[in-house]
Parts: sequence; C-alpha cells; structure tokens
Amino acid sequence: MKMTAPILLLLASWPLVATAEISFSCKQLHGEFYSEGAAIGDLNGDGKPDVVAGPFWWEGPAFEKKHAYYEPKVFDINGYSDNFFAYVHDLNGDGKNDILILGFPGKEARLYLNPGTHDDKPWPMHIVADVVDNESPVFTDITGDGKPEIVCSTGGKFGWFAPNWDKPTEKWSFVAVTDDMKVAKFTHGLGVGDVNGDGKLDLLEARRWWQNTGINFSNNRGPEVPSPFNQHNFAAGVGGGAQMFAYDFDGNGTNDVFTSLSAHRYGVAVYLQNKPAPDQPTWRQVMLASEQPQDNDYGIVFSQPHAAHLEDINGDGVMDIVVGKRYWAHNGHDPDERGARVIYWYETKRDGKGGVDFVPHLVDAASGVGVDVQTGDVNGDGLPDIVTANKGGVFILTQVRSEATARTPVKMYGPALMPQKDYAHGQSAQEAIKTMQLPAGFTAEVIAAEPDIVQPIAFTFDERGRIWVIEGNSYPKPRETGAGQDRILILEDKDGDGSFETKKVFCEGINLASGIELGFGGVWVGAAPYLMFIPDKDHDDKPDPVVQDEKTFIQVPGLNFTAYALLDGWGSQDTHETLNSFIWGPDGWLYGCHGVFTHSLVGKPGTPDDQRIGINAGVWRYHPVRHEFEVFAEGTSNPWGLDYDQHGEFFVTACVIPHLYHIVPGGRYQRQAGQHFNPNT
Repeated sequence: MKMTAPILLLLASWPLVATAEISFSCKQLHGEFYSEGAAIGDLNGDGKPDVVAGPFWWEGPAFEKKHAYYEPKVFDINGYSDNFFAYVHDLNGDGKNDILILGFPGKEARLYLNPGTHDDKPWPMHIVADVVDNESPVFTDITGDGKPEIVCSTGGKFGWFAPNWDKPTEKWSFVAVTDDMKVAKFTHGLGVGDVNGDGKLDLLEARRWWQNTGINFSNNRGPEVPSPFNQHNFAAGVGGGAQMFAYDFDGNGTNDVFTSLSAHRYGVAVYLQNKPAPDQPTWRQVMLASEQPQDNDYGIVFSQPHAAHLEDINGDGVMDIVVGKRYWAHNGHDPDERGARVIYWYETKRDGKGGVDFVPHLVDAASGVGVDVQTGDVNGDGLPDIVTANKGGVFILTQVRSEATARTPVKMYGPALMPQKDYAHGQSAQEAIKTMQLPAGFTAEVIAAEPDIVQPIAFTFDERGRIWVIEGNSYPKPRETGAGQDRILILEDKDGDGSFETKKVFCEGINLASGIELGFGGVWVGAAPYLMFIPDKDHDDKPDPVVQDEKTFIQVPGLNFTAYALLDGWGSQDTHETLNSFIWGPDGWLYGCHGVFTHSLVGKPGTPDDQRIGINAGVWRYHPVRHEFEVFAEGTSNPWGLDYDQHGEFFVTACVIPHLYHIVPGGRYQRQAGQHFNPNT
C-alpha cells in the first residue's frame, strides 16, 4: 500500500491568522490493471459511498471488502483494457444504483443492473450503445430534463446517447447536434457547460464550442434537436486532452473554459472570457501547466494531462480544478512517460476585481490518473476526496485538514520533535517506508533494496531512465591502494512497473566513492583524494580502454579499468564529509558539495600546495572542457544535497544545523564550526 502522511512546514513567523492546511492521504486498493476510470456511489444501499473501478466495487468507508460484478480480467499495461469510464446511477428506477461502463473508444457502452445482492455473482449486463467514440465522454444532463445522457461522438458526429427511461436496458438513441464532422473515435477533449450565459448547456470539444440552439421535449421519443448546434472557435490549434468545463473562474459573470491542450504531450489551460458577448466571446489563455516551467506562473511541468474534474476542494464556495498525469498511456512512447505520476488541485483564488490566480497544490506524486478522475466525500467527513484508476491500480486520495499551515509559525526545536532515541532502526526496506514521515502529496516506495544493492551512497539517472548507483562498501575507512571495495551498478526498470529489477556492474574496486554524475562520454566519480573520470564513449556500459589523446591525464592508481585523475587533494579526515552531491549546473559546470571537518587542497595532479585551492565547507564546481576548478561558495556544515530551481538559484541541504541554504556565487555562509579562509569574513 502506498501511503502519504502530512508534515509540518516552517516558514517565517508572520503574525497571520491560520487556516487549515489541506493534504491528501493515499490508499491503494490494488496494483493491477483492470480499468482507467473509477466512480463513487452507494451500491449496497447503506447510505455510504462505495468505489467502483474495473470489475470490482469496494464497500465504503473502509474500502477493504470488494465484490466483483463481472468476471475479472487483468490486462497487460502495454495494452489497453475494456473499461475506460465508470458511472454510478439508478438507471432503471428500482432504487438501487447501477453501473454504466464505457469501454475502449469506438466500442460499446455496458449497463450493469444492480441485483441488490452482493455475492460476487455477475450482474445482469445490457449493451445500450454499440459505438461510443471520444476519449473524454461525459455522463451528464445536457438536455436539462434532470436525467443524464452519454455525451460523446459516433459516426463522425457530436451528440449524446439517451435511453427510453421506461425501457433503459434497450439500445439508447443517439441525438446528433452536428453534421458529420468526420470525428475520429480517438478524439480527445469533451465537455458540457453554458458558455454564453443563455441558460442552455452547450457542448465543448478540443478547440470549439457548439452553441445549444434549443431542445424539443414535445414528443414521447425523448429530447430532440430541431437544428444543429452553432459552431464557435475558441482555441485554434489545440489537440485536446481531457474533460472540459465551462465555469466562471474569475467571477466576472461570464463562464470561462478549462481544457487540457494535449492528452499525450503537455499543456493545461483556462480560457478566460474577456467580456460578455452572447454569441462570440473573446478569450485569454492562462497556462496552468506546460512543457517549459517558464510558461506558467508556478513552473508546473507534467505530461499527459488526460483527466480533469471540477470540485470545491477547500470549501470556499468556488470550484477548483483537479488534473493529473496519465500513467503509461502509450507504452513508454509519450514524453516523460516515466515521470512522477502526479495529481494536482489548482486553487481558484479570485481577487474580487475580475482577476484570478490558479494556485497549484500537489495531491500525490505516485498515483496519477487514467482517462478520468472523480471526486466525492468517500469517508463521510464532509470533505471532497479524489478517486482514480489507471495502469498502476486504483487509488483513493482522502483529504486531510491540519491546523499547521504555510502561514502559521511552527517550532522546529523543542519537545514537539521526535527524540533520536525513538528513531526506527533495524527495519526491512518495506517496513522503513511505512515509518517515514513525508510531506503532503509525497509517497515513498522501494525500487531496490538489500541484498540486490548494499550501502548506496550516491546515484544519478542516465538518458534511458536507468539508475547508476555507487555501493559504498569501503566506507567508513579508506582502504589501501588497490583494495577499494566500492562499485558502480546500473539498475534498469525494463518492464516499466516501477521496480528496477535488472542490475549490471559497470566497474568495481573504487576506494571511498561518494559522488557520481554522467556526461561528456563517461562517468564522473568523487572518491577522495580524486575527482576522476571513467570514459564510456561507446555507451556499452563498460569503461573504455586508454586512448592516445587522453594519455595526458594521469590514471588513478590501483584500479584495473580506465579512470583519469582530473583533480586530487580531496581530504578524507572525516569520511562522511567528502566531496558529494554531483550535479550539472545550468551553466554546464559540474557542481558538488564538501563538508566542514574535511580539509582539502585541490588541484590537478602534481600541482604544488601553494597553487592549490583550499576548501573545508562549501560548494565547488569544475568545468568539464576547460578543466578548471573553483570554489563557488564557502560555509555551511555537512552538506549532502544540492540542486537549483527554474531561475538557476542553488539550494543546499545539510545534515547538521543549519539545514537549508540559498547559495549565491561567491557567498559566505554560517559554518557549523571553524573559520573561513578569509579571516575577515
């Protein structure tokens, strides 16, 4: 089971009124692929919401007991299921909620009638539509008669399937609202809403909205459309991706449009109506997520936004947006397919003057969406929760409210903290992740553990998504030359299931390795006293032999493979404060950290001591082409974490108080101990 637990955040001690912090706790119902949609509804008549996904439904609010309502079949994640969308509704009027399933695009709609018994026997099934096209159909009341229809496309036309409510198990009739637009079955993006404010619900699709021209209820055959809806464009060139919504986000009295720009690439946006215009609104695009972080206000980047929903998450009376990344849609061929399986909720914050901000909050990073995401109060606490299903399983994300907020001062010292004597130890990997206290929206899962990997001290990713990891078996004491016990492993998740099950050894025999990065045709390794480079220009996962034009570099002694000593003089007086945390900076230099109780005099091999550069706490960098070394910033304590943000600003985390630093070039920072090299600092 994947779990999310809240953690307190520390910001400035501002004298502000606290409001509840919202986080989500993730419960995974199973990890198999049956469907890419889920729904919420009371199926056993106990007044409590249940969850349905694929062939199963789970009894709420515990969601431990499940029932099958048709014969289960597990699907390969490299293919597709026969269950894309699920809806719960009493379709035959017997007082029991039934289940409506829309299968693969271009396939049938199946109605499962609730028998009222829960003995895992198959429910009676009726095919109510032979071909339901579109990858974002909607089950909603578009006609205004108080009864829902399947809004979709079929036969190249947009429209809806509606039943004869006296005989709902018979084939439903399709009502077309457009001429034959040659709409393909795998078209993305669809929704329903009153775009122009005339009180009638319009149809939204990818880059157009179809104005409702009126619906006729004057006969016994159900609602009919006397004439096609009128076409209006609002988003030229948009491919479409998810469920679409018309809603007045900015509060100016006109409905705006939410949409995903591309189901299998990037882009989430709201199109704001600039001014009231009954038939021809004008629009302004506001990006919420994009391929490049600079293209939206909060730098949110994720691909495949294939499912979305509107819900008032924080209870302020204004609808917010829930949207996420679809998992493994095209079997590893979409951009960032292996990226974090995120779900965000965007808080709609109106300024009261016609302006609006969409503030992103991470719900979870290890679940994601399928082709649909639903919300509802699953545990009866009055707060909306999130339910989703995809190729990774079924997930319930339950909302949690906490008094500690980003605007509330929280003490980081004193009796509220867990004493070190209470820290867990001696646990297995699986036990350890259950003990971890994680920030809201985060989960931890084991991808490799002993005995497959021992004492991992540093790792990095290559362009193929593989993990290159150092096993620090020499630690805590340097070994004699030639007796190093560290090795570099390559871990690979070949089947895309999240477990890195394939392992190979790149090299072994390194002495006290502590940092690793890839680039420029090889592997960069920190192993005091050396910063070394191990060439692998042919990418065969083996160190290359020495070549003529590289003989100017000195070979690291004691190794039986090619490793060039680019720099030496790195100290190891305190072996847990050696060079570490390698990362390529935005300027192309290799950056790293260095601790306070290890004293280094760094230079190229053979450089006299008086020409070397000293460092005993700080951040350093090395140019991979010019082979220049610099101290980037001095100070901190025992830093073992280095990264930069979208603006190129560096941040360091340290193991000893203080714990977090914003690093600027040439900066001098508080030290845990000792004196800066410049005595006047």
